[in-house]
Amino acid sequence: MNFWLSLPRPLIGLSPMDGVTDACFRSVVARQGKPDVSFTEFTHVHDICHGPEIHLETLLYSEKERPIVAQLYGKDPNLFYLAAQVVCELGFDGLDINMGCPSKSVASSGSGAGLIRTPELARSIMQATKRGIEDWAGGQTLEQAGFKPPRVAIFERLNQRCGQIGPTPRRRLPL
Repeated sequence: MNFWLSLPRPLIGLSPMDGVTDACFRSVVARQGKPDVSFTEFTHVHDICHGPEIHLETLLYSEKERPIVAQLYGKDPNLFYLAAQVVCELGFDGLDINMGCPSKSVASSGSGAGLIRTPELARSIMQATKRGIEDWAGGQTLEQAGFKPPRVAIFERLNQRCGQIGPTPRRRLPL
């Protein structure tokens, strides 16, 4: 089910803010005045697929934050395909592709708002992300997608830190 359709109107959301909306901040907000939907800080798809484990902490969340949306950025459709499967495996309620960050360091690299200049690449990223979600929902494992067992173990540890016990139910995420 698309959780966006069940949210109250007007919608109050906790927007993604790099360096601000980390897991601790979102947890405090959820306790003090829970928004209708929360977003993680943005996470680079390269960090999800190949980066050090510490960079994955942007994807930590607690159950009280639900619905929770992972925000990703980058410019490689293949990495978005893989990262979408990880987001599904981690049990997020939705996935948001950042196409609006105006930061020079992000936009000048072709990510974030830089994707506005390359609509074909933006379309490829959306298609790859959707395909990644569909393949995961259809039963594809992270190993079958191309992740090596040590990387999958990192995702499993992250899942445990988020309080997930057992496998995440397979479903399609709204994109």
